[in-house]
Amino acid sequence: MVKSTRNGKLPPSAGGKEFTGFAAFASHTSPAAAAAIQHLSSHKSQRVQQQQEKDVAPAQKNKLGPSPIYTGTDGTLLQIFKRISKKDSTTKSRALAELANYAFPCSASDEQPLEAKLIKSEQIRVFCHFYFLFVNKLVHDNNAAVRNEAIRVFGNAAVHVPKACNGLLRQNTCARSEQGDTTVGSIGNAIGWIYFFQSSQVVEEVKTAKRSWNLLLETLEKFQDEEEQEGGQGSNLNAFIVPSILCHGESILHASARAVTLENAFSVTSKSLQMKQQGEQRRKGGKQQSDASKDNSSTSNLDENEKEAMEERYERVVLLTLRAMESFFREYNETTLGSCSYFDAMVDPSALWKHLNSQKSNFRRGTFGLVSCVAQNAPSLLHKEKGGQEVSQVKQSNLSKLLMNTLSSERDPANFTAMFEMLLLYIISFQKYHGRVAAAWEVSDSSSSVFHCPGMDAATFVKTLSKVLRRACYGSSSLEWTPTMLPIVATLQSIEHQLHILSSLWNGRTAAVNTPDSMAIVAASTECAMYLLIKRNQKHHADDDGDDDVDDDFDIATDICQIFLDCFAYYLTSNLGGTASASAEKTLRLTLIRDLQKLNSLSPERNSCIFFRVCEWFWSEGIGSVFDSLDGDSLHKLSVILDGMSKSTDSAGDGKTSVGDIQNSLSLLFWKLLKQENGSFPSNNTLKLLLSIMRFCSVDLLFDSVPSKELFCTRNLIPWIFNEKMMSIGSLETLFRLLFLTLQEIKADETVTSIWESCLQGDPFKEVTLNTLNVALRVLTTEFEALISIVSCSAFNGFASKVAQYSEDLHHNHARYHDVKDVPIDGGLKFLQLSTGLGSASNQPLVSQETISMWIQNVLISNFEYGIYKERHILLEVLLSFARSHLNSLGQEATLNLLLCAWREGGPSWESNYIQDILALNDSLNHDFLTSCSRILTSELKGDYAILETVGVDLYSFLWADRAFRALELFHHFSDSATSPITYVGLGNTEIWISAMSSPLDCDALYLSLLYLLEKYADSVDRKSFITGAGSNIIIYILMTLACTEGQKTRRCSNLLHILGGDLIHENAEIFIFELIDFLSISLDVQTVSKAILRRACIVLDWLVGITLPKFVPARNLAVLEDNLNQNDIQEGDEVWYVTNGENVSSERKRARVLKVHTDDFPNLYFSIKLHSDDSQNDSEAGVKQTIATRLKRNQQQPINSDSAASTLRDSLLARIETALVSKIVKPFVKASSDEVKRVAAEVLNVVVSYCGLQGNGGVETTRFEAFQAFSKIEQGLRAALSERDSKSISNNLDCFTIALGYGLSTSISRHNCHILQYNGDWLIKELQQIMFDSEGIVAIDTNRSTSLVLSLIRWLTITAPVSLTTDNASFFWELMESIIPSTIKVHDRVPFYSILVPLIIEAILVLSNRMHGLQQDNNTPNIPSERISTSKLFKMFVEWDHSVISCHPVGEYFVDDDLVQEHDSSSSWLLLFQRFLVEQITYNLDVVSHGARTQIDGLLKCLSVPEKQWYAFQILYSSARKGGALYSDDNLELSETTNNFLRKCMEDMEEEEALEMEEDVFSTAKWLPHSLMSCMESWEGQSVVGTNAEDSTQEHILIERLLQWIICLEYLDSAGKVDMRYRSHITSYIDKTNAIKEVFKIAMSFATFSKQDQYSLFDCISISNEKMSFSLSQLSTLVIFRSIESIPTLCKVWWNDYCRRSLSSQVSKFVESMVAPEILKRELERIDQSSDLGELSVSGSCVSREVVATYIQDECKLSVLIRVPPSFPLRNAEVDCQRTLGISEKRWRFWSLQIMRMLNSQDGSILDALLLWKQNVDKEFDGVEPCPVCYSVLCVKTHAMPNLECKTCHNRFHSGCLYKWFHSSGKNQCVLCQQPWSGIKIS
Repeated sequence: MVKSTRNGKLPPSAGGKEFTGFAAFASHTSPAAAAAIQHLSSHKSQRVQQQQEKDVAPAQKNKLGPSPIYTGTDGTLLQIFKRISKKDSTTKSRALAELANYAFPCSASDEQPLEAKLIKSEQIRVFCHFYFLFVNKLVHDNNAAVRNEAIRVFGNAAVHVPKACNGLLRQNTCARSEQGDTTVGSIGNAIGWIYFFQSSQVVEEVKTAKRSWNLLLETLEKFQDEEEQEGGQGSNLNAFIVPSILCHGESILHASARAVTLENAFSVTSKSLQMKQQGEQRRKGGKQQSDASKDNSSTSNLDENEKEAMEERYERVVLLTLRAMESFFREYNETTLGSCSYFDAMVDPSALWKHLNSQKSNFRRGTFGLVSCVAQNAPSLLHKEKGGQEVSQVKQSNLSKLLMNTLSSERDPANFTAMFEMLLLYIISFQKYHGRVAAAWEVSDSSSSVFHCPGMDAATFVKTLSKVLRRACYGSSSLEWTPTMLPIVATLQSIEHQLHILSSLWNGRTAAVNTPDSMAIVAASTECAMYLLIKRNQKHHADDDGDDDVDDDFDIATDICQIFLDCFAYYLTSNLGGTASASAEKTLRLTLIRDLQKLNSLSPERNSCIFFRVCEWFWSEGIGSVFDSLDGDSLHKLSVILDGMSKSTDSAGDGKTSVGDIQNSLSLLFWKLLKQENGSFPSNNTLKLLLSIMRFCSVDLLFDSVPSKELFCTRNLIPWIFNEKMMSIGSLETLFRLLFLTLQEIKADETVTSIWESCLQGDPFKEVTLNTLNVALRVLTTEFEALISIVSCSAFNGFASKVAQYSEDLHHNHARYHDVKDVPIDGGLKFLQLSTGLGSASNQPLVSQETISMWIQNVLISNFEYGIYKERHILLEVLLSFARSHLNSLGQEATLNLLLCAWREGGPSWESNYIQDILALNDSLNHDFLTSCSRILTSELKGDYAILETVGVDLYSFLWADRAFRALELFHHFSDSATSPITYVGLGNTEIWISAMSSPLDCDALYLSLLYLLEKYADSVDRKSFITGAGSNIIIYILMTLACTEGQKTRRCSNLLHILGGDLIHENAEIFIFELIDFLSISLDVQTVSKAILRRACIVLDWLVGITLPKFVPARNLAVLEDNLNQNDIQEGDEVWYVTNGENVSSERKRARVLKVHTDDFPNLYFSIKLHSDDSQNDSEAGVKQTIATRLKRNQQQPINSDSAASTLRDSLLARIETALVSKIVKPFVKASSDEVKRVAAEVLNVVVSYCGLQGNGGVETTRFEAFQAFSKIEQGLRAALSERDSKSISNNLDCFTIALGYGLSTSISRHNCHILQYNGDWLIKELQQIMFDSEGIVAIDTNRSTSLVLSLIRWLTITAPVSLTTDNASFFWELMESIIPSTIKVHDRVPFYSILVPLIIEAILVLSNRMHGLQQDNNTPNIPSERISTSKLFKMFVEWDHSVISCHPVGEYFVDDDLVQEHDSSSSWLLLFQRFLVEQITYNLDVVSHGARTQIDGLLKCLSVPEKQWYAFQILYSSARKGGALYSDDNLELSETTNNFLRKCMEDMEEEEALEMEEDVFSTAKWLPHSLMSCMESWEGQSVVGTNAEDSTQEHILIERLLQWIICLEYLDSAGKVDMRYRSHITSYIDKTNAIKEVFKIAMSFATFSKQDQYSLFDCISISNEKMSFSLSQLSTLVIFRSIESIPTLCKVWWNDYCRRSLSSQVSKFVESMVAPEILKRELERIDQSSDLGELSVSGSCVSREVVATYIQDECKLSVLIRVPPSFPLRNAEVDCQRTLGISEKRWRFWSLQIMRMLNSQDGSILDALLLWKQNVDKEFDGVEPCPVCYSVLCVKTHAMPNLECKTCHNRFHSGCLYKWFHSSGKNQCVLCQQPWSGIKIS
């Protein structure tokens, strides 16, 4: 067969024209279509005439037929058909849909016809024309929508005009001519098209075609022709349909022949008529032939698009036909039809395989499938001639040869699967007609041959197929075509042919494109080899005498076995990857398992197969060679094979029939592997293989005696198990399976026990040991239950007990093992679980009952430690789990103790739900457990002081609440008792609350226990239900216990109020108030109640009244009445009160600071506020919120106007409360003998005055009268005490007096009591002046010995100063303040001093300062020395405060609710008040702060090293430095020892002048800088902290300290420079000598961020308004760089040029350009504008142009200077231009330029400094003084001295400092100008 290139294009036909497919019917305008239509019409006319002459059937005489034109008159239809003829597919599809709905409407649901607008005759005319269009044009349209609509129209028409449809369908199908030809109605017929479209690849087209086909079948069956019924077909419709479809398919397949021209391909004439016409054309020749050529060449005029469309039609129609014909033969097969006579309609069946040689691969693939289907369902078309005659040898031989050629020429990988299936089915088809498949290989050329259907030549077939297989089918997917190989091989009759194909198939694996394909080929090779090995050999079954045959069989069998072994070895040695490879590998593995099992279990009776010729060689040498090459992964693969063989053997139920075959080989392999691994640790794959061999071969086959088995365990397995390299769980499991398999076969129990005990010699305290044994126990209990009884020995019990004891030690001493590696937590838990049988199938414990009892004792006797148990209690969990699974085995008492232990600990042991499960199964145990829990909880509430002090009250209470809630959960779940929950846990016991009031520690414990327990409840309703369970009286005692006598007294009550939701207290506050009044009245009367209880009652009373009533505001204080704030008046930093509940203006208010005013919703403003009410001990606890102005108020409480409230006081709650308080407490007890009782009366009077206002009616015996009488009695008592001069009596009475005035000790402070009680304090001020000071003004009473008096006086000052302090008595108040502040603090008094006295002192100073500030605004009040002294003393207290002293435990550490306020160390709480003091004093009274800072300067600098003091100390020092002023005068200036040493060291190698200059620098610096700061800076170079780990929080403050010291130094430098620019030069020189800038920049550059930011944001980190009160190292470093460049630009420029790393140089430069330089110029211009030293010097400048112009008029001469400041100044030098100056010599103005540039670029001078110095120099020069030639200045920049050294040679004068610097830098001792050896004189 000649091969041709296939390129997917249709080749030219024989006539030199291109075949264009079925395109002619797509357009009526083409010449080909016109010729076809004309030919069709003439042929049909001739056929009608012939039928009439022959008197054919009446149905064919009917004139009804397809009409090329529409013969009707309906205008709508004319337009529709016109649109159908358009080229646009959308237009056509819409027109067809309109045609269906207009002419043949049907319902969409049930396909029933609807009433049409047309009459029946008109519908028939429409259908005739549509039929013509359908068959000749529409079915060929490339658009699926057009075809779909056309098919739908056809189906609708069949319903509307069924008779016409039946007639047209029967008239236009295949018909017989007398010559036996088939007359084809166009190409195909309508029946065929409708049927074929059911095989379309378009889903919608398939659905429509199926619908139309069913409708056509109904129509045809309805009008079955009577003549056909008489002819024997009856009502069988197949007699008409089958031939119609066959003729349709045959016509399409024949018409698509490549050698036929377009006109001939689609001609309507019969083949004989076509041949006659062609003969006539040849005879006529000439013009006719040229005309035909012209017609045939019409396709050459088509453009490329039309040709592509024709090509598409061609492929679509042919492929549709091939698929449809395949579907047809499946549906209408010989079995279904019952006869093959229906297939006689096909004139030439070869049309079915016509495309086997097509150049289009998809055509060939479709043909393969069609031929396969024919071979299965209609083999008669392959083996019989029409009419029942056998097919001639020539025709059949051509098909066989054609298949052979196809096999040889096929190259498309996608076609091989279908081709092999076709070949196989074709071969099998011979079985039906020839009785055996072998006929397919018998070829006979003799006409007398018995076989009328010659087959294929086997040798040629094998040769061709082998070639294809060796190339792996040219890349075809082997997974698809390899399943056909075994059947094909089985059909071959020669073993040589079979071996040839097998060999080619095996060799083809190397040509496969990927590993899965290679695997599939190997699997197929394995199957084929196995088949050939075990099939019965008929040839040698009866006679095996021939030696040659035996040798040949042996060689063949050996070759087949070798291929099988090669396949086996390929599987073992190949490396795979990926999912696809894994699937292919699995297939190959299963194949090998099945085949090896077959070979191994081959029956001896099957000795006729060739495998028996070589079986000995196969099992010894063959399989042995494969085993010899095993390594690595191949070992694992072999073990998988063996496991599979074992499973298949077990499932089959038969034993191994030929022991000694593969088992012997495996036994040898087993011992070979052991020998190789002797002395080394085997791999996991090796172990798995050993296990697989042992399972497959059995232990007894591998070991011949018990000693050998024992040696294998002791010498091999156990050393491997406990090898340190053994880390894989899989390897351990394999080893233990080997061990237990071996132990199973050892019958001696003692030997087994001995071997097992050797496994228990490991360390039980290591995780690796326990993990190893866990693997052993897991394998034992799941796979070897028979060995459990032997394993449960005493040694195992002892080992398990050690593990249990270690787990207990680990649980109770977890911190000890925190850093210990290999702690057996998970391993120990798993081991103990397995030891008790948990998790095993039998649930049988491996340890004895005695061992378990000992474990229980270990758990119970261990001391309970207070702590949060986050770690698992391993032994307890195991025992609880065991108790649940063995309910009655432990006993009720032991189980109860275990449950209580788990309940107390909580954590994982509780969360495992063991307790709930156990209690649910035992009611008695349930009752005992709940009772025990209640008893324990109640006893713990009474408190164990030893435990409380050891673990802390917070943790103790938190754990109690945790246990209580756990008990309550079980109580609610299991108990039906009427006991309330609060009583069940012990909190409902009144005695507990009363006894706790006398002990602060017990109060803390009860408070925390209650709140922690309430927090456990998620719903406030449940919380209220819990708290009210024991009655309302208990709440009074709870509130009294929660009240604190120190600090924020009602904080805890507020927390309780918050956690309960507020409603419970608010709703019952009135009841609580009157009950509390009665309680106080009775308690004061009997005087048996302790002082602590009375004070707590007062606190609660005040708090409850405050909840009910707001504070009273007198009408005279109108400013306070203005409670609301205007949003436009609120500024950032304002202190306001925030209403917590926006819906209730009377709700609680919290103090807040306004952080930011938001204007993005202007004109509506909203605000960011930070809550920091007095209830907060730490700013971090306060939250940031956003709110509106209506929620912000001026006052803490909603004020009451006395005028508006007067009408309601008489009958309101306020009046009743006021009356009850005065009548029951104030009046009876205000003159009591007991100081404590009088104090309580005073506290209650404070409540009456501050909340009620005493605004009732006056008169005798009224409440108002009684209250004033009570205050008068208190005042009288104070007068009497003052007259006695007894400090204690004064203190007590002054306290009562102060309390009544509003400074409550147990009640809240009120600022308006003095106004309400009309107090002015003049008499008391005079009395105190006489008592406190003698006639000379000296303090007469030692306040250091009377702390109580000090406290009383401070409180009095605080409450009365706002109304009593005036300009006249201000000095007395401050002197009194100074006198009562102690100068020294005793060590033992430090804690109470700082927690009680210092906050009072700060508050008093603030009140006095605020009052003084108000007086200073009205009058010119002079400064009072005592004010400064008081502040200095306060700073001293701050410096001496020991931050390490902790006075109390933190309370509330475990609060979950963020709104619950925690309590922290009270010793540091005063710092918040101190911060407020600093903010106010620095803002309004900086002189006082600066004075105090100077007195404590060294101590404050030391405080910078203490993180707790750092922020406060820096603010004081920083503000003092900015205030300015020299710290030391010349009289008391004395250098520190460190600075003296530094100075001496610097002066060692200096000239005299230099040394003097250095000394002057140091002394000038010492006037301004703190001496301790100088000492620090001098030591920085030798004590660098750059290497400090800043991430360590303990070391970060060291770096921050150094940066803060530097910032303070720069502030002092700037302050000194403002006084005199010479100080700047001196201090800068000193700093340069210390090299401090290098150290500072090392730190700053390590942590700074150079991103561009607002200049003001840089200073936020040190701002006093910083809420964090801490420093960020990164922000501080950035600020240090900024300030350094700003203050000492020259030193920074030197550092940048000489020391800055290149990687950072550009960053620093950009930072200077963007942040520093613009700000420096801006601030310089501001300084110039504010300067008063310019005189006649006028200066102007611009930040945009960065130029400064100075103009100076001297002696009528106008001098001008232009200074250009570069963007990166000071890193780049400023430029000076003096050329604008007229009348000045060039030398002089150059000197001026150099002078200014030197000042700016080298002397750290500012622009103002440079201009002022230039002005002074100009003045001197105009006076005749020459400038120094070195510095170009008359005045020395540093000292402002004039040139004082004159050269004797040239008589030029120099500054001494400049000249000596010249000598030092040049290395010469010559004059600068004349270059002569220096010889000069000093000019005075």
